Amino acid sequence: MLDDHREIDSDRIATTILENDGGRKLTIRIVDDGHAVLTYNRLMNSISKTPIEKDHLDGNGRHHVDRHRTEGQVLEAVQGLGPEFITWMHPRYRWVFEPEYRSE
Repeated sequence: MLDDHREIDSDRIATTILENDGGRKLTIRIVDDGHAVLTYNRLMNSISKTPIEKDHLDGNGRHHVDRHRTEGQVLEAVQGLGPEFITWMHPRYRWVFEPEYRSE
């Protein structure tokens, strides 16, 4: 998917994203045509957006998009961010945009 949107070391980026998934951080989705990744930080109870560079994630460029979310509220936050600009979504969250689960 990353190869479709940008000329980057997609294998290295995908490996980094998936290796960081679980435990303290949960990968939510890749956005902005492969230019950033959204993650939920379980310790900080926040959703962060981290820029994706050519061969690494730019941790210095990370910023919080949504704060003070319990893990149960992440689904609501993901729905609130909407399906626009989603380049890829982690399978654990894909179902939240199905009509029967949408909160209107």
